[in-house]
Amino acid sequence: MSTHYNKKMKSVLSVIVIPFVAMSMLSACGTSSENKSNNASASASAGSQPTTADKAPAKEPVTITAWSNDRSAMDVVTEQVKQFNSANKDVQINYVVQSDDYAKVLTLALQTNQAPDIFTRVGGIDYDKNKWVLPIEGLVDQKLISTLKPFTSGKSPDGKLYSLPTTAITSRLIYNKDLFRSAGLDPEKPPVTFSEMKAAAKKITEAGKGESYGIGIPLKYVGYVDWGIDPLIAAGNGDLSSSTYNVKTGKFEMDKYKPAVEMVREIIKNKWAFPGASSLDNDPMRSAFADGKIGMFVAQTWDVGVLNDQFKSKADWGVAALPVPDGTVNSGGVASTGGSWSIWSGSKHPKEAAKVFEFFNGKQMSQVLQKAGKIIALNPEAADPAYASNAKGSVGFLVKPTERSMMWPPSSFMEVKGKTYRETLTELFLTDKPIEPALQQLNDIYNGAYDTALAAGKFKKEDYTR
Repeated sequence: MSTHYNKKMKSVLSVIVIPFVAMSMLSACGTSSENKSNNASASASAGSQPTTADKAPAKEPVTITAWSNDRSAMDVVTEQVKQFNSANKDVQINYVVQSDDYAKVLTLALQTNQAPDIFTRVGGIDYDKNKWVLPIEGLVDQKLISTLKPFTSGKSPDGKLYSLPTTAITSRLIYNKDLFRSAGLDPEKPPVTFSEMKAAAKKITEAGKGESYGIGIPLKYVGYVDWGIDPLIAAGNGDLSSSTYNVKTGKFEMDKYKPAVEMVREIIKNKWAFPGASSLDNDPMRSAFADGKIGMFVAQTWDVGVLNDQFKSKADWGVAALPVPDGTVNSGGVASTGGSWSIWSGSKHPKEAAKVFEFFNGKQMSQVLQKAGKIIALNPEAADPAYASNAKGSVGFLVKPTERSMMWPPSSFMEVKGKTYRETLTELFLTDKPIEPALQQLNDIYNGAYDTALAAGKFKKEDYTR
């Protein structure tokens, strides 16, 4: 995210019918049948001209299907889509919000050539490398591209632009103040270290007596490691980014996951987490929190809308900085960008899809979503105080001056063999498998893949280091 923005965070088919005026040649005398005969003769002598205008068939509007996984903003976006469809007769949007299995559903749709015309991107899918998406430059309005391109991070393998970020994403600890009080904890002093988070989870669970639990750990959620673990590690390690990638050295430091693995393993083993962590998905977990059954969970910007509007939580919940591993200090953490849409390369209507792309990425959508407390908009035209949100919890997720801009590792260029770090970590959370050897193996695998791709000239190290 640019320093400048941090300071400022403040087309209807008209069928024109030309009426044809039929001139009736009426005789001043004669019977009706004679008049009909005369009229017929006059028509024939005039070259059998029609008596009414020929109307061109109405052109059917093009329907563009758009998929998203953002349930938190579904109500606001649905209303905006209705307004778009009402104002545009040439293009109509079929807006579909998918479930937590979105990554799997989207991947299958792309692999089987049944993808939607446009869709929001999620991590772990090589869209550009597999040529599943279209470059947007030359297709999408250049003014929009110029506005949002400065906020992009990383590079595609071919250097082309395939999407635009629309929102800043920050991570925080959301906690239930009521449950803190019931457990004898100070609701204005949330945990700041892993040890304090474990202690709070223990006390909340004990005080809950089977009705409430300390923390929510949704391991079935495909983004749990990315959004539930990575932010914790990055918050206490100033040079680390996603998947423990060190932005200074250009090396992966998977061993840094050890404190998080130990903490999650202990919490699950002692049953301080909401029951069924291994099969718990994100929406059920957040629903339980909204109902007052969970004391804490690692949250992102979009969770404000989830709790306030999707699950309409009545709990007294607060927002705090992320706890960090013992012996470290919160360095501010990282703020990444999201909300990115792409146009499917198999779309039969790329021009119309581009129009819908512009709609979802445009200033009006950003302004409305930010006002509703759904996003932190990157579009400078949403920085006016008139679009500031008063939604509960939204202020706590605003980007802080100490937060670093996310720099992603060059994973799309790397060929990682064996289990991914996400798969390995999930296994470690749920078993007694030795932690250090498993993490060292991940280091070897990921750094080896990095070095191989670098040596092959697939990317430049300076593009992925600070």
